[in-house]
Amino acid sequence: MKIVTIIIPSYNDLRIFNAINSIVRHRDSLFLKILVQDGGSEPSFIAELKKSLRDDDELSEEGDNGVFDALNKAVLNVKTEWIGWIGSDDLLNIDFSVEHLLNHAFSIVAFETIFFKSNPSNVRRYYYVAESRMLRSFGFHLPHFSTFVRRELAQSTSFDSSCRNFADQLYFLELESRNEVKVVHKVSTLMEIGGISNASIYHIFKTNYNVFLILNTCLPAWHAGLYICGKFVYKLSQVLATLLIK
Repeated sequence: MKIVTIIIPSYNDLRIFNAINSIVRHRDSLFLKILVQDGGSEPSFIAELKKSLRDDDELSEEGDNGVFDALNKAVLNVKTEWIGWIGSDDLLNIDFSVEHLLNHAFSIVAFETIFFKSNPSNVRRYYYVAESRMLRSFGFHLPHFSTFVRRELAQSTSFDSSCRNFADQLYFLELESRNEVKVVHKVSTLMEIGGISNASIYHIFKTNYNVFLILNTCLPAWHAGLYICGKFVYKLSQVLATLLIK
């Protein structure tokens, strides 16, 4: 019986086949359904996607306006009790277990993330989830691709694509304003570093400046400023902690 649907946004990225294999070969694969939300890839790519999916997995082909629009479309099509998501360049880690989602009253379960460069063994940063809701409201936010949500709750709101890189953070802040979060200190997702938003120091500052402008429309300026500062402090502390561990 499928318990969790793992959504993977897709668009002509060959790395998705590794992402799919990490789920198909996972020890809990019998409980995991894959939903690939493709935004218009080449016919040859789609043909290979269909070959890589199992009979009870799903491929949805529909144009979108970016990753968050794709996620909104996919979420509405989920039928399982839980929803998870990974990027096409990410991997589901063996430490993830469906058991962590069962037999409790929580509707949001957050795992930890490892960021790697090129190879999963090349670990660049651990993302440790903050236990405090107050800290999460000041930049220590839930990790997008390591947070699982019950279907009814996930479908009760949507990612606001106009908020760009802040859309996922805003989505989870909205969800946890009404629900408790269970934090599991296990790594569920291996995430590859390399998107435009973190390609350089310049892009990092530009991205967070845009997030500040978005935040400033719905929060007092002091809160928006502390949120951005909190993000920098939290991520820097994780980088330093990772270097010390290594």
